[in-house]
Amino acid sequence: MRAALDWLEGIHYDCFPSGHTALTVPAWWRTQRLSRGFFWMYSAYTICMVFSTVYLRYHYAIDTVAGAVVDVALLVATPYLYGPSQPYGQG
Repeated sequence: MRAALDWLEGIHYDCFPSGHTALTVPAWWRTQRLSRGFFWMYSAYTICMVFSTVYLRYHYAIDTVAGAVVDVALLVATPYLYGPSQPYGQG
């Protein structure tokens, strides 16, 4: 499977920061508002996703750290840019 993905990808440049982390972590963070059970299940997925991008050498560890820093900045900035969020089902 990995050989097929490598062949299909063509150019093999690592990307800084990790888009895998930058997209997975905020989705994980928001699931806590949906369901506690789903949040813990998605926590396992998030850990596996971030770990696997380094383990399979799609990113360096610093790429995932930088992706997480981008996520924290977005989580802090979002209420200032869009206002406080409404609970699901009320907006």
